[in-house]
Amino acid sequence: MSVESLSADDSVNIRVEDSDSFEERSVIRTINEAAFGGPDEADLVDKLRADGHALISLVAELDARLVGHILFSRMWIRSQTGALVSAVALAPVAVLPEHQRRGTNRRAQKHRCRSRTL
Repeated sequence: MSVESLSADDSVNIRVEDSDSFEERSVIRTINEAAFGGPDEADLVDKLRADGHALISLVAELDARLVGHILFSRMWIRSQTGALVSAVALAPVAVLPEHQRRGTNRRAQKHRCRSRTL
């Protein structure tokens, strides 16, 4: 899936992760671990990818360094009638602690909303 890169502001760039890069995936794991203080969310990202539920993975770059990550994944909701309805989950949303509370998450989420539909 191709999504164009979008400058969030003068210094933050939001783009689709390079899924072929082991190094980038390792950095994404580190971002999730740092943002949440442990491996649970990073493990969730790995499991969603392994199970084929990851739809799109975006990274936030600042000065050519990854500082954030968000994952959109497939999920199902059981309706009141018992039917399963396909939906998209936004989780986890992770930003390195030293870059939190600066709008990086919000910009990454807006980027996906402006891009092609899932």
